[in-house]
Amino acid sequence: MKALILLFTTALPLLAQTARVSTPSEDVDSPAQPVLDFIALPTGRWDKSANLNLEVRDRTLIFQNASGEVGWATVEARTPYTGREIVQIQVDRAARSKVVIQCEWFNADGVFLEGTDVFRGLEGMAVRWRVELKDFVPAKGTPASFRLKFWLEGAGAEARLSEALVGRSISWTVPGTRIVRSYRGNDPIEPDDGLGARGSNTGIVLHLQGETKSAGLSLPQRSPFSSKGSAMIQIADLQSAKVTVQALCWDRSGSFLRAVDLLRGVDRTGPEESLFRDHASDFPAETSQVSFKIWLEGADGSAEIRGLDYAVTP
Repeated sequence: MKALILLFTTALPLLAQTARVSTPSEDVDSPAQPVLDFIALPTGRWDKSANLNLEVRDRTLIFQNASGEVGWATVEARTPYTGREIVQIQVDRAARSKVVIQCEWFNADGVFLEGTDVFRGLEGMAVRWRVELKDFVPAKGTPASFRLKFWLEGAGAEARLSEALVGRSISWTVPGTRIVRSYRGNDPIEPDDGLGARGSNTGIVLHLQGETKSAGLSLPQRSPFSSKGSAMIQIADLQSAKVTVQALCWDRSGSFLRAVDLLRGVDRTGPEESLFRDHASDFPAETSQVSFKIWLEGADGSAEIRGLDYAVTP
């Protein structure tokens, strides 16, 4: 059921002039690929008004307004817009105020286009919302990036959010694509010297150490090679670094043949896919099995990888 979002006419004069419609979430599953988890962000990466206090406690994002004026908080970094972004919000408490979340849109030159409200909670009501940003794009201009801005009004106002997430829906280029193997943080990993790597059930955190400017992480488990193969990496966080994904080719005897660059110099978060058919001439004819290697480039760079999937198209 649609819920109409109304604008504050006097209390929040800085908000967008365009109201949109957003929908309470009936599908409570998390987005397939998290891109930006506001609760996991260090507080130093936030920009906010002086009157707004912000802290994270027990996986809960807490906003407190110290004065009667409107308080706001945002993250300075902008997120690339692909048309597949989802915003998912869980408000557990909104005392003496309403929570408003606005999306600020920018074009390819970084010029501000417009702000649109994507969420407006009700005072005192716990609610979960899940919206697709494609329903809130500006009427004019072509957006290339965006950032979310959280608003809180009223002295003593407090809001507690147990979920505040931007994600991207994952869809394979070719319909009917079937996953052969999924590599996750609890699978075997083999980092090169100079690359710190820590795996967990949520992903793999990589960090270039010392003077190392480039190093790789091998995913040693092998799968049967198919010329109809496809690989998709899911990058959750990327700091001062670029990511390259290689397919490692092996013959029937288990001898290494060569590495094929599938994705090179990826510098943004989200899912990235590469079809083997686009690199057909690079795969040796003797290739019988493949494994994968993830490279990190950039002095003192770091990345969080949710996983890598190897699949076969119809």
